[in-house]
Amino acid sequence: MHTRHRVKMENHIQIDETMRYLDNKKNEYFNIRGQFGDKKRYCQICSEHSSWLQDKPVFHTHNSTFLKKIYSVSKEDKYTCEICQSNHTFESENGRVPILLTSSTLNEWWKSYPGIDSLHLEVIGIPGATVRELHHAVLAEWGNSKIPVDIVICSAYNDLLRERSAHEIIHDYSNIRNDFLGRGTVSATGLPFPPKFTDISTLSENPNFDTQELSRLNSLIYIFNREDCGYSLETYRCPMFTTWGNRTRKRKWKPDTLFSTVTVPNSNQWREKNYNNMLHLSNDVRYKMGCAIVKYFRMIYGGTK
Repeated sequence: MHTRHRVKMENHIQIDETMRYLDNKKNEYFNIRGQFGDKKRYCQICSEHSSWLQDKPVFHTHNSTFLKKIYSVSKEDKYTCEICQSNHTFESENGRVPILLTSSTLNEWWKSYPGIDSLHLEVIGIPGATVRELHHAVLAEWGNSKIPVDIVICSAYNDLLRERSAHEIIHDYSNIRNDFLGRGTVSATGLPFPPKFTDISTLSENPNFDTQELSRLNSLIYIFNREDCGYSLETYRCPMFTTWGNRTRKRKWKPDTLFSTVTVPNSNQWREKNYNNMLHLSNDVRYKMGCAIVKYFRMIYGGTK
């Protein structure tokens, strides 16, 4: 493609994506910002967008690679990607946008080792968020995008801590899929078992609520990723991180054999030192999880399997 034509095309994409994001805001968003903008952790993205999930001011930390991309584009129509530390244009990967939707589980997972891959991965990371809150956030950023999106969800702990069941959580996943039906794919990663609120040693006998529900949720995710999404992309390849953070025998993950491979938590793989506080995996493990998700997108876009 001729360089001059290519630059014009990318300018067009940049303008379209910026304008459609602004068009997605409430008509009175500037008044809302004027009233609440000086409050601690006021979120411009979620507060100034209305959806069937949320219509009130929102206060949380919202890390968005898309917003950083909009605000950091240079005069050469390029921006420096935080994840791979290289310059990118607004042109999407294979005409599609890969998006990771996560709470603190994988929020800013690349920070320790930037420069991993040339694929630009959009990330929405909100520590402490429930799946419904992440759903509202992705609608605010991408709900009216004309470019097809492929979303990976890596979140559920905050829902489990609020005693929501596996079926309620998978229903929330399905709602995200329904809102992007015909415009992209939605899959979910399996989730590790944090020692803080789960005890895998009790699963075969008398598991507590969180252990039982997280086990059930991981099985439902396995099915969720194999449901027909209307595209030929292989969403069943989405990573299952269920045994991460534990000492296991090497064996391929299957829903009915998962816990025969798990022994005890691996304390070296959790950020917290106290066993009863272990909720977040270490930066090294989170980095490997992030890389696995990037590899997943590479595979479904026709890269190396």
